[in-house]
Amino acid sequence: MMRHALLLSALVLLSQAPNGGYKASIVAFAVESSTQAYEVFRPYLSQMQLWACEPDEWSDRWDHVYYGDGGGLPAIVEYYYTRAAEHLRRNELEKASRYLAYALSYLLDAYNPFNTHPGADQGLAEKYREFLDANIESMLSRLGSGSLEVEAKPPREIVEEAARLSRRIYPELEEALREGDYERVYEIALSLVKASVEGCLSLISQLPLSAFERALNTPMLREVFYASLVMMAVSAAYIAYQKAAREEEVEAVPSSLP
Repeated sequence: MMRHALLLSALVLLSQAPNGGYKASIVAFAVESSTQAYEVFRPYLSQMQLWACEPDEWSDRWDHVYYGDGGGLPAIVEYYYTRAAEHLRRNELEKASRYLAYALSYLLDAYNPFNTHPGADQGLAEKYREFLDANIESMLSRLGSGSLEVEAKPPREIVEEAARLSRRIYPELEEALREGDYERVYEIALSLVKASVEGCLSLISQLPLSAFERALNTPMLREVFYASLVMMAVSAAYIAYQKAAREEEVEAVPSSLP
């Protein structure tokens, strides 16, 4: 019964899934799960979902895989993440949004066992992708913010840990897909989706999201900030001078008045 319900749910959700499917949904969910990140990237969130889909249309599959001894994922994620952080420091939010979407998109590849296990049956890869696209909203609805763990680790380390996890899970996932055991496929995929959201949040949490830091790295805003400090110092000095002048006037008044 559960299997039929999952299949029906998959068909319904597939018709409602946004362009880009599961990657677009996870990127949006991760950004929305971080209060600071959401405040910064909210104007670009819809566009970020589209940008998250672009790497899948690029031809070099080697950039999307990581087998432990080969594949470009760690370097690719680090590159786009670094670019996102650089643009964010300069308050170039649209560019930062684009590069962050690319970084997260490639990071999600590391949580896909078909991109990390050297012996993966690529004939099953599309079936798994379609299953994810169809069920991603259901899976994300089961994640509570309190159950998500965020760790401050370098991008490469996050990718490597993700790849080890998905590589280890692959045999069980392949068996469930071959047997058509979609209840089991769902639970395996859910565990990977949860881990992928945590990985995305771990990257996002290390971005320079502070408005103060971004202001100091934006030339115009930095000049305004320093000018305001100068004005505050001048105002404080003037107030101190006025106070001292009033005190001198009081002291100059004769103690005995007629």
